[in-house]
Amino acid sequence: GAKKSRSRVDLPTLEPAEVSDFLSFEGRDVKAERSWEQDLLETDFVRKDMGNSQYYCPMDKIASSLSFLLELGWKVIDHKGRRLEKVTGRNLSIESKQMSLTLKGTLRYGEHSVDVNQVLGAFNRREQFVEISRDSVGLLDHSSAYEGLEDLSEAHETTSEGGRLHKRQWGLLGSLLSSSDIKCPSSVEPLKYRIQEAVYDTSPLELPGFFGELYPYQKMGVEWLYFLWQNRMSGLLADEMGLGKTVQALAVVSKILKQTSKPILIVAPTSLLFNWSKEIESYVKIQDVYIHSGPNRSCDLNTLICSPLVLTSYALLRIDADLFREVHFSCIILDEAQGIKNPQSQLAQVAYSLQSEMRVCLTGTPVENRPEDLWSLFHFMEPDLLGGKDTFLTSVASASVDSRYQQRLQKTLRPFMLRRQKEEVAKDLPEKIEQIIWLEMGQSQRAIYEKWLKQTKAGLLKKVELEGAKVRRVEIFEAILRLRQLCIHPGIVEGDSLESCKMERVLEDLEELVSEGRKVLVYSQFVQVLTYLKKLIQSRGWRFSYLDGATKHRDREVKAFQEEESTQIFLISLKAGGVGLNLTAADYVFILDPWWNEAVENQAIDRAHRFGRSSAVIARRYIVSQSIEEKMLTIKKRKETLAKGLLDFDFDNVTLSDMLDLIK
Repeated sequence: GAKKSRSRVDLPTLEPAEVSDFLSFEGRDVKAERSWEQDLLETDFVRKDMGNSQYYCPMDKIASSLSFLLELGWKVIDHKGRRLEKVTGRNLSIESKQMSLTLKGTLRYGEHSVDVNQVLGAFNRREQFVEISRDSVGLLDHSSAYEGLEDLSEAHETTSEGGRLHKRQWGLLGSLLSSSDIKCPSSVEPLKYRIQEAVYDTSPLELPGFFGELYPYQKMGVEWLYFLWQNRMSGLLADEMGLGKTVQALAVVSKILKQTSKPILIVAPTSLLFNWSKEIESYVKIQDVYIHSGPNRSCDLNTLICSPLVLTSYALLRIDADLFREVHFSCIILDEAQGIKNPQSQLAQVAYSLQSEMRVCLTGTPVENRPEDLWSLFHFMEPDLLGGKDTFLTSVASASVDSRYQQRLQKTLRPFMLRRQKEEVAKDLPEKIEQIIWLEMGQSQRAIYEKWLKQTKAGLLKKVELEGAKVRRVEIFEAILRLRQLCIHPGIVEGDSLESCKMERVLEDLEELVSEGRKVLVYSQFVQVLTYLKKLIQSRGWRFSYLDGATKHRDREVKAFQEEESTQIFLISLKAGGVGLNLTAADYVFILDPWWNEAVENQAIDRAHRFGRSSAVIARRYIVSQSIEEKMLTIKKRKETLAKGLLDFDFDNVTLSDMLDLIK
């Protein structure tokens, strides 16, 4: 620890870090000088003969050593006879103008003030002093007044107004924006939030074209996305599964649509196109959405240009690349954006070549395997942000051994990447979140389904018409059962089959949750479905528990799921697992097939959502569009007032019209 001293002594040059030996002169106060020497040796100065000097300090320790001496009250003169001054304060502000931010103001050194540009320039030249006047210099040490400035030294552009920062360098403002003494306009509050990762108060963002309710964290996400749009910047929304990335994207789309005449492009996996169209129908309610899909899709450029919202798949984006390259979009949104994680792939190259004012990536897994995955996403969004791939990978390698590189990389990315996990937004969430995931069959699955439906219409419906529903009750039940199973996976009914839109999506969602260390309950009413899914899970090496009506050691399966960190999936028969289980380790509940009795489904969800949980449970129902599953939902909604009477599939409570609707 430093001892207090009132000693003041003029030292000659300290700028090669040398201190002359005064102790050989006669008539000096040796005792006082020994005390001063002790002050000097409490810094990083050491005794060492260097020409006419007997003291030496390493260059990288000069600033901290001289700062210590100035704090003790020393008077330090450099080799040019200029007095060394310590910074005593700052008067800085940030201004927003024409999609750029400018840092303005001065730093104070006693009676003198120095423009911030001079200080940034000195940091950029790796100097340790800044010229204040002809007779004095300022010390660039680790004072709080310099906090954040060194990060900006290489990024700023010197102008007459101050140090201008390009939008891609705004992440380096972190320390400054979090300082209470820096004046900032309200327009940069969303940026400030992203950098500080703190809650801020702003006037509510008006969304007249959006028809839905947003949780507080979702509102912040929309405000952030809209801030990016206003500044023609791009962003990665990487919220955890179930937290509503689609809803947030559509909320900002509803705002952008009213401010641009250029189309917005949304690209998603083929299996998710119908889900997106349903969500657009629910939340944005615009009629002229153009879905670029199927063999009869338009190749007319005007169709894309004149449609405010264009929805297509990754496969067709690649196939029709020349068409999409011709359009200048106002915004491009990539859902499940890890689809372009391989920068060498044809799909990624097509995505890079598209024209747009803003680009948004949605994915819960921005880094699936390698840092290169993240680089590819940002190369699509902000090509200059991370530099070339090799430069980025070198930075990542450096970050693994030097925290300074890691911190700089984090600061660079922070304004352009937003990721929240359930625990972070728990206070905003209800206890239970229920979602419907809409799916659309592929061609082969649809063909098998329609074949069975046609056979049913040709045979069973005629019998019902002649003999009545009650006489053919068992056959009706069998037909409905088969159609429901075909929605889950045709292979359950017809043997081996390669295509199942539902299994494909469920496995994708499971993979995301497993990678995040989450636990999930997967319910089905069909043991055949659970058995089939079990084989797929085993082939991926995932640990799971299993329970159906024939399971003998229920407690063992429950204990493994509840207590073993590596057991993340629990496959459960809906009826066998609906009663008497406490599965509070689960974060998610997947219901693979709908049933008439909503109470049974809710009871299954509540196995996870029980007393003792501190976070929300997210329940997903997977529904195939234009199928018996969608018809079941329609009939259930129509009969909500009779829900108590439908405790099981009781044909006495389902009309002939209901049954005919299901198998028509």
